[in-house]
Amino acid sequence: MNIITILTGLVLLFTGRRLYWLFVAVVGFIAGFILTGQLLPEISPILRIIIGLIAGAIGAALLLILHQAAVGLAGFLGGGLIALQITQQLGVGSGEFSWLPFIFGGILGAILVLATFDWALILLTSLGGAFLVISGLEPDPSWANLAILALFIIGVIAQANFLRRQRVKVE
Repeated sequence: MNIITILTGLVLLFTGRRLYWLFVAVVGFIAGFILTGQLLPEISPILRIIIGLIAGAIGAALLLILHQAAVGLAGFLGGGLIALQITQQLGVGSGEFSWLPFIFGGILGAILVLATFDWALILLTSLGGAFLVISGLEPDPSWANLAILALFIIGVIAQANFLRRQRVKVE
């Protein structure tokens, strides 16, 4: 059980829309870590972590400087990582074209985030947070997908309620 993964997942699950800079940083870290391992399998785990941290820091810095581009990039990376997780959970997507789900999910994630910023963040951070929590718990595969779905729904409801209360205060 990885407590950092679980805690990061819980933060994204419940506050991802409000702390979207954290979402960008976490997605950058995970993408850097995973892609480095896939592209350079001989690289040491410590160097993968360092590259992931640098990628996360760059993502967060870009968010501050180039808000729209960073949000689109985070949507692309988040959508791609979620697509990879889904194909792995389903036991498909390995082999020569294993990168295709990442590309298709990334394009969908970028479009979703840019078109409907608040709701896209709620959906992506809830799903990403659910995946992180469950992967940190390392559950029995027979109930992992159901747990991800349940956490996703809980995260969406929690963040949507906060968004609704926030919009009511503004009006």
